[in-house]
Amino acid sequence: MAWTGRPVKLGLFLLGLLVVLTPLFFHWQYYLPPKEELRLFRNDTLAYSYWWSYFFAKVSSQGGEPLWNPYASLGYPALAQIANTSFYPIAWPLTWFFEASPVHHLRLFNLYVVFHLSLAAGFTYLFLLGRQLSPLAASLGALTYSLSSAAQNATDGFEWLYGLAWAPLGVHFLLKALESGRAKHWALLSLTQGILYSTNFLPVLYYESLLLGALLFLLAWNRPKTWLYFGLAHLGALLIAAPGLFNLLELVTQYSERTKSLYSFSLSGLKPGIVLDRFFSPMEYQIFQSAWFGFTIYLLLLIPLFLPQARPKWTGGFSKLWLLIFFFGSGPFFVVADLFYLGLPGYSTQHWHHRTALFLGLPLAYFAASGLDYLLNPPQSKRDQRLLSLVFGLLALGSMAALVTKPEIIKRVDLFGYFAVLLGSLLIWLWAQGRGSRIRPWLVILLALELGFVFRQMEPQTTALLKDFVTYGRGAEAIWADQADQIERYFEGPRDRNSLNQGVLFNRPATRSYVTPALLWTDRFHLYGFVDSIAGGKETSRFQSEFADPKRGDLPSYGELVDQTRVFLTYQAKTLPVVDQKTDQVVGLLREMAQTDLRKTVWLPANSSPETTDCAEPGQVKVTRFWNNGLWAEVNTQCPAWLVWVDSYYPGWQAQIDDQPAPLVRADYAFKAVRVESGLHLVKFEFRPPLYDLGRYLRWASLLLIALIFLVSLRLRAP
Repeated sequence: MAWTGRPVKLGLFLLGLLVVLTPLFFHWQYYLPPKEELRLFRNDTLAYSYWWSYFFAKVSSQGGEPLWNPYASLGYPALAQIANTSFYPIAWPLTWFFEASPVHHLRLFNLYVVFHLSLAAGFTYLFLLGRQLSPLAASLGALTYSLSSAAQNATDGFEWLYGLAWAPLGVHFLLKALESGRAKHWALLSLTQGILYSTNFLPVLYYESLLLGALLFLLAWNRPKTWLYFGLAHLGALLIAAPGLFNLLELVTQYSERTKSLYSFSLSGLKPGIVLDRFFSPMEYQIFQSAWFGFTIYLLLLIPLFLPQARPKWTGGFSKLWLLIFFFGSGPFFVVADLFYLGLPGYSTQHWHHRTALFLGLPLAYFAASGLDYLLNPPQSKRDQRLLSLVFGLLALGSMAALVTKPEIIKRVDLFGYFAVLLGSLLIWLWAQGRGSRIRPWLVILLALELGFVFRQMEPQTTALLKDFVTYGRGAEAIWADQADQIERYFEGPRDRNSLNQGVLFNRPATRSYVTPALLWTDRFHLYGFVDSIAGGKETSRFQSEFADPKRGDLPSYGELVDQTRVFLTYQAKTLPVVDQKTDQVVGLLREMAQTDLRKTVWLPANSSPETTDCAEPGQVKVTRFWNNGLWAEVNTQCPAWLVWVDSYYPGWQAQIDDQPAPLVRADYAFKAVRVESGLHLVKFEFRPPLYDLGRYLRWASLLLIALIFLVSLRLRAP
């Protein structure tokens, strides 16, 4: 079906625009007053994505580069945070319109989330039109995909929202490349994947790439050259995202050699057992109450599932993949648990695993749209007619029986979908009997009524959510700490909270900020703060149990260290011995460290020279400049000393003394220190990871190469 002509294209564009705007309208109350303080989704979304986006937007809006976050976990490499979106174009408006009020940013962040639902709708609309479906069916499939509980639940892990937004476009360009063989489609696939990879979320990169790879295997497994192009497209995508991904992988490799063989959650997909656990396990996720249109979507879905004639040959591989995942994944549990409630508006126990939503969502949207288009003409055979009559006749009878035997259905708003099931089944049954040739408009009206019904339920649902949001209505000033003196407070000692909702100096009751599980096992030493170190006790499964004193359960010296000034001089030094962590030597070392006054004595690596000095008069340290990526300090000391900064030691940090390079060493197993001779000196700490600059160059080179390939492809095919 070719859509040509300016009026037709204009109509398609306007219809697509309506599809894109529908999610924005559907969720309007989350980014406009008076509910701007109510977050759209809960769990991981707010736990780290929102706060990290606040940090990135704030630093970028001030003209800085968010390479390091000194306020999180006693110093954390911001580029290695998987929530980093510094190079993700869709996140840049968060910087352009940034205001210091976290509530204002929450409003923007809610809009940012909904905008991804709109992207999902628009890209799915384009994808379905490319599959030769009618505009009406493409619109239905797009809204099914973007307003379904699969999309809503995918935001349990915010990264899956990125996957849901960009997967339709990636699949679209992959199929176009397979059909046409043109280089421009491979270039567009590479660009699409590069934008998605720039979100820095390794798990979704793995699963979304697995989706594309599975499609390629099913549709072109015997075409080696196609696999080569696919690999080159992904290589280009990785280079586009290089600045963030390089630094994330650096963190993984930097610390993984000292921990378990499991490098990280992000690479766990390489282990078959964990694939089965994370990919096939049925789990209950319900971040926001279900926004399904209703069971009518499933009625349309049943048509191409039961009738091969209702779907093009292209869907053969896709349907096998979908059915395989549905059977081994959430499918059986989903069907059994929701046998009578499947897909009803407002029902709050949709059983979608948010990792399989990427695989289930697109086929579902495609099959539902195909089912609607199949209703354009009478059944193609008597067999189809009998099968459809049987399936939808039984559904209509079952719904009618439920209405008769369950009077509570009429009283319960969340069960009103039974009426839609009854009406939709009757309409399709009549059509299968040849008694209704134009039922598509009636089904569309029924879907619109269901969508309107769900929209009306949004108000009581959000009101119910407010009961759990105890600070709602108190205003930004009463909820969030003022940030005017954040830098000053950084050096004063523990405070309650900052605008990132974290303890500024992370005193012992609040030392561990939220860290994504992707990096949980990668650093047993420091990067995530000290709660698990100090309170870990003998529980060896805790990833920082090295710092746990076997008797007391904590190291008081570390607690005292982080509770005082962050930059100081010490004149005594000891060398950390090389110990076998499986022996009692660890116990002795921990006890000695627990008894050490770390304000007076610094522990240095085994390969360092522990120079000590008895100085009659302590020196002075004055911080002259402090920003997220560095610190300058004037040091005046009568004796050689060690300048210690209580901030994470990490590759990429460099030190200078009087503008001359100086060796930077790990201090106290976790922090940074530099040797300072007697006299007055200017000491500079600056964070500039080498992979960051390399990644930026590779990013621009990859973008230029992709643009060149695209333009050359257009020129070669031009008449």
